[in-house]
Amino acid sequence: MEFEAHYWIDTGEDNIMYTLKYSFVDYRKGIDGIAEPYVKTNYCYNLSTDYEQAVQKAKEIVGDAKLTLNGEKDTNEWGTGANRKVEYDNSAWLEQKEQRDKELEEAARKEKEAYEKAEPVPITEERIKFEGVVLGIKKVETQWGDTAKCLFQDDRGFKVWGGYVGERGDRLSFFARVNPSKDDTKFGFYTRPTKILHEDEVD
Repeated sequence: MEFEAHYWIDTGEDNIMYTLKYSFVDYRKGIDGIAEPYVKTNYCYNLSTDYEQAVQKAKEIVGDAKLTLNGEKDTNEWGTGANRKVEYDNSAWLEQKEQRDKELEEAARKEKEAYEKAEPVPITEERIKFEGVVLGIKKVETQWGDTAKCLFQDDRGFKVWGGYVGERGDRLSFFARVNPSKDDTKFGFYTRPTKILHEDEVD
């Protein structure tokens, strides 16, 4: 089944308020016992009786997620529908989202500040010493099988990518050759790391 999961705006029960919904592919057991795909839709939030406000609120909630807009629909005046509609309070969720957005903004600011202060990757054909912290590791598929790669930030500020030297958060030093990136002078690629010493192994 070719179907792209997305958020969308509906008029909700009794056509009295715009609501945010999420449609995606789920599976259920068919009569022959084999799982079959079908499109499932979940209700997310009440938005507004005003279409423009509903769209704005939906964008605030889902962020960069895919939001499909099908255009404004007719709605009745709020309160004219059946008395079984429940208004859900998502203010706490929005407060948490606002806090997360502030934290991400602050992290981005610090990252930019650190980048501006960073030294460029050394240009040399010699093996040089790197000292700093492993920012992350990732399993990479190669023609020789799976291997682990590390993103490493040197104390001089620049970042390099290469073979496994340790786990995320490990502070260590090693020797390797490095090639600066053609697109970013403060990023490079190291090869064949040796003499790896963790912080607690350094004299």
